[in-house]
Amino acid sequence: MATIIYSLKQYKSKRKPVEGLLLLFLYLLFSTSCGRNDETQSNRVSEAPMLALKKTFSIPIDSVTSNVVAAYDYLNSNKGEYFTFLNRNNNSIYYFNLNTQKYDKVRKFENQGPNGVGDFNTTTRYMLKGDSVIFYDRQYMRLVIVNDDNDVVSKFNFKEVKESPYGRLGDWMILEQDGSFNFSTSAVRLSYVEVIDLPDSLEMTYNPRTQEYGKAYLPLPAIYLNKKWITEHLFYHRAHSEKDQRSVYSFPVDENIYYKGSDGVLKSKYMGSDKLNSIESMPSMELAMDFEKKLKYYFVQGRYDHLYYDPYRDIYLRFALSPLNENKFDMNDPMADTSAYDQMIILADNELNKIGEFQNDMSMALTVFFRQDGIYIMRRAENEDELIFDVYDLEN
Repeated sequence: MATIIYSLKQYKSKRKPVEGLLLLFLYLLFSTSCGRNDETQSNRVSEAPMLALKKTFSIPIDSVTSNVVAAYDYLNSNKGEYFTFLNRNNNSIYYFNLNTQKYDKVRKFENQGPNGVGDFNTTTRYMLKGDSVIFYDRQYMRLVIVNDDNDVVSKFNFKEVKESPYGRLGDWMILEQDGSFNFSTSAVRLSYVEVIDLPDSLEMTYNPRTQEYGKAYLPLPAIYLNKKWITEHLFYHRAHSEKDQRSVYSFPVDENIYYKGSDGVLKSKYMGSDKLNSIESMPSMELAMDFEKKLKYYFVQGRYDHLYYDPYRDIYLRFALSPLNENKFDMNDPMADTSAYDQMIILADNELNKIGEFQNDMSMALTVFFRQDGIYIMRRAENEDELIFDVYDLEN
């Protein structure tokens, strides 16, 4: 069985650091920013089948673009095949042609006026659907849809209703066959919570034509019940297969993944890793009030992370982070030293049976997309003027 090894030299980001410790924590936590690497990293296999590294792929970026991509979408249309990403510094979406390896356009959007979509920020997400772009700003709970001419054709403010989309992780918005949207939502609005009753729904639906909204059945797993948790342990990832019209769910503390069967009942299957032990609930509410203790509590335990569905290989990928070495814990940059933890990519087939694990500590789980020729996973790069993707495929 082949093992592929590559190394990266130690480096330190030249970009201006994020101001404020809390903002820095959130930035690192959900964007997995570039960091230092003191040891050779490897792609190691724990079970067959494995992912084989085919090539690396580079996308150049300009001086106003960050090499940490928080909002992106892959587009395959009759005009070409694109990796698109949002740039909050100039309220634009960049269209990089994956075939010609050149930018075809930079699409700028107004922030004010009748066709204003607001200022892009770290909470802004978007999705390309046909000739439309669907924006959701999590901070202001605002959904905006524009057409091919950037004219606003629909706008809805979820502050006016009791429920609002969360719009952060995985397939946060799914377009239903009736034209309505299914959104992921959050289990809690506070920074911590004691789960006494499992919420009956972590999803909501919204129809932009009728402006009707409602809940869709998805409770928290029973593993959360009668325990105290910080908010970060309650976020979930969702992967949707349009072919099967099936959504699959991954929760940070649960080794199982969940899916809705044809009867609408929520079912589970094992998709865990031996690299993770049981994740302990929060011992006291006082811990949540101490930022340093909360940060350490979260990172040293590890977690299950992003979940993706690959429509070309008909498989699921679930990222998992082992507990972080407590002696190497750096409060100012917890994920910088990649020798302090293991990052696993767990594979499952279409029936959601686990088929293998693959380790790459340099992967950036936030940015992954799929093409016919491979699985594109962004990795940490020392050059701040490009985005680097490792391209994998299932080994024959």
